[in-house]
Amino acid sequence: MSTGPDLVTLGESMVLLLSASDRPLRRATTFERSLAGAESNVAIGVARLGHDVRWIGRVGADAFGDVVRDTLRAEGVEVALHVDPDAPTGVLVRDRHAERPIEVLYHRRDSAGSRLRPDDVAGAVGGARILHLTGITPLLSATAAAAVEAALTQARSSGATVTFDPNVRLRLAGPAEAAATLGPLARRCDVVLAGVEEAMLLSGCDDDRAAAEWFLEGEPRLVVIKDGSRGVWATDGDRAWTQPAFAVTAADPVGAGDAFAAGFIAATLRGLGTGEALTLGAATAASVVQVAGDIDGLPTEHEVQGLLRGEHEARR
Repeated sequence: MSTGPDLVTLGESMVLLLSASDRPLRRATTFERSLAGAESNVAIGVARLGHDVRWIGRVGADAFGDVVRDTLRAEGVEVALHVDPDAPTGVLVRDRHAERPIEVLYHRRDSAGSRLRPDDVAGAVGGARILHLTGITPLLSATAAAAVEAALTQARSSGATVTFDPNVRLRLAGPAEAAATLGPLARRCDVVLAGVEEAMLLSGCDDDRAAAEWFLEGEPRLVVIKDGSRGVWATDGDRAWTQPAFAVTAADPVGAGDAFAAGFIAATLRGLGTGEALTLGAATAASVVQVAGDIDGLPTEHEVQGLLRGEHEARR
């Protein structure tokens, strides 16, 4: 029986400065402060859905490091935090818009989060039911890649399920480097949650069906392919499942993939089947895109069940 948290994840969490209007970033003058980071987004999403979560990461000895720590703790996430006195907490600045491309500025080079190392994860994964990895952390630095490897080794030795979302960021690595690094990593995990383009990039295949088969030639027992507003589909090599996207009015598309992962993981922790996990993932993603920012729209269990029931009336 597991004696640790339901979920462990690790990576860089940054302070997000989000434009307070729909103006292009070069015209924005006021910003709202929040949190960004694929793994911390998933951690918060799973915690809001009622599960025990641990996040592992590094921040600087600065006010923004305090924001990361305080925000995660306020969400009920156990924080295995390492404060780096020699590097700053990363910052992400972006605008918001429902239709045009989002412009993003990163201030994360040589950040504390990029200096994550194997010692930071020592003993922190054993006992967890699920370890969630993304393709961002291994591309931050050699030490961060080694930390991911250490976490994966711990998960394998303790029998935890490993989920993997490529979350390809071409500003961290070009297509060839991303494929060479993340493709083999994906094939060592149990569940792959990839976008269509990511799946084809990592596999070298020219369609998502062939890409799914390529992943399944490794250790994954399930591959989930996310296709934006068209929904998601999954296969274990023998069976296939599909889930259409929920029809909602999007305010900000950023964070949908992390929200889907949170819902899918929460369903998996409850022992639900693949079809039900796809549904909860899609509902969680639909909730987050209706609100600007990466985490503000992540739903509680009560809220996501309301969406699943089709509730639209005011709660009075």
